[in-house]
Amino acid sequence: MNFFTKILTMLFLAVLVLMAGVKEQIQLSESFENGFPPSGWARINNGFILDIWTTTSWKVHSGQKSSFIESYYATLDHWLVTPAIDLSSFSHAYLYFYEDEENWESGGSHHYIKVSTTSQTNTTSFTTVLDMTPANHTIDGIHGNVVIVDLSAYVGNSEVYVAFHIQGNDNWYIDDVSVTGSQAHDVRALSVNMNAHYSANSSVTPGGIVYNVGDYTESFDVDFGYYNWDGTQTVLSTKTVSNLAAGSSTDVTFDAFTIGSYERNFFVQTRLSGDVDPANDVATKMVNTFSDTKTMVVAEKGTGTWCQYCPGAA
Repeated sequence: MNFFTKILTMLFLAVLVLMAGVKEQIQLSESFENGFPPSGWARINNGFILDIWTTTSWKVHSGQKSSFIESYYATLDHWLVTPAIDLSSFSHAYLYFYEDEENWESGGSHHYIKVSTTSQTNTTSFTTVLDMTPANHTIDGIHGNVVIVDLSAYVGNSEVYVAFHIQGNDNWYIDDVSVTGSQAHDVRALSVNMNAHYSANSSVTPGGIVYNVGDYTESFDVDFGYYNWDGTQTVLSTKTVSNLAAGSSTDVTFDAFTIGSYERNFFVQTRLSGDVDPANDVATKMVNTFSDTKTMVVAEKGTGTWCQYCPGAA
């Protein structure tokens, strides 16, 4: 083996090690595509037995299916619990998922995220990490912003169970559930803070939320702009986030701009030098504008003003 070949081999092995290290940060990933419940998951029904966590193709974030619980026969008190997750080797850890709902405002009571370090099926062993109610939590839709839950209180444990627990008379969809351990340098764009609709030629002050999901305090730039039809980006504003502590988030307010008459996909993108996970650097949101007077279209009259796809709807 000559010197040049040795160098190439060493570089190849180094890349494999780095890729393996990144991959190992994902401790759980589930999109509910292959059988239900997924291998190792548990369902616990404390309510009517015919109301159970299952899958649906009605509202999905990716693939063909999401997990779904429907309040059809009675008030729900049902659990969907992950397999054991190993968080023993991390400084921080996070749960991510996408969600949607039906009857949340009128029939929802509680959507809980709960954690146990001793049992998957003994519900008394779980501690509430997040209690979401219609009063304190807005469900952004299956293609909306990702929900992030800090599990850092449980790092150091090799057996961690995460439960999705619903109580109420609403329907809950969840998809693309993942649990990750922190990496050295990693910041994430969580949201684009804009309305779905604006009047054309109005002034808009956009915002976004970014989260430091790495292990160190970071300073970095954040871009705001939109995607052109060919996939290229037009950046409208750049702001600097300074000294964001590990495990912390911050709101970023960008420069105001005059929005035209169009539909565009706006983005917020973090620009941390040395970010080890570029895949989570961008958050997007589709925004419509209209030059004519907003009116309620026929299709919307049958579906309500929640229909974000109805042109001209308020």
